[in-house]
Amino acid sequence: VQCVEAWNKSTGDKSVVVAVLDEGIYIEHPDLAANIWVNPNEIKHSLVDNDGNGYDGDYNGYNFVKETGKITWDGYFDSGHGTHVAGTVGAVNNNGIGVCGVAGGKWPEKGTRLMLLETLKGDEQSYLKAMQYAVENGALISQNSWGYEAGVKILYESDKAGIDYFIDNAGLDENGNQTGLLKGGLMVFASGNDTQDFGYPGQYERCMAVSAVGPTGLVAPYSNYGDWVDVSAPGGDRGLSFQFG
Repeated sequence: VQCVEAWNKSTGDKSVVVAVLDEGIYIEHPDLAANIWVNPNEIKHSLVDNDGNGYDGDYNGYNFVKETGKITWDGYFDSGHGTHVAGTVGAVNNNGIGVCGVAGGKWPEKGTRLMLLETLKGDEQSYLKAMQYAVENGALISQNSWGYEAGVKILYESDKAGIDYFIDNAGLDENGNQTGLLKGGLMVFASGNDTQDFGYPGQYERCMAVSAVGPTGLVAPYSNYGDWVDVSAPGGDRGLSFQFG
């Protein structure tokens, strides 16, 4: 992905908060811990609403599936996907541990902060509530490495509302004045892994859709594809890459 060129401009800015919407995440991972977002008005390990914002114990984010501030990776229920995604975005760089995150900083300088919002397997309102929370707590980028089941050709209204709310309101105060580095949020979605020429929510025109390429640089055999895809990046290595006509 030519990260060195990007790192010559910036290795990650700790003023930028990325909301990672996925399953549970291993917060204590030694390659992630330094870049996890912290709610300064909450008390660590306290699962009560110390700051009165309506979310119990949201020290590093919130679990909108179980309605709790406890979002630590669960080895039984979670696949490890959330931790993997968080690492791609913001694993600490130059520390001799694990991998390099795209915006992980350059140790000892911190990189992008990761706000952890568990939404997968939640109810139909989970995503909207998570996006409202992300805006209220200063997130500027929403990272979503998930999509609907194969064959779904619509964007569910509750998810559309959440996407629109984040794009329209992130980085702004209640009067519409810019407070962050971005005026409005950046919504990033995976294109999907169903080998089809559509994929929601990523296909929604207000999202940045990211597809996968294999080791040859051609589209990965599982990746969704089409002219609605904005960016392609290295993905997994299942099978051989090929080019769609």
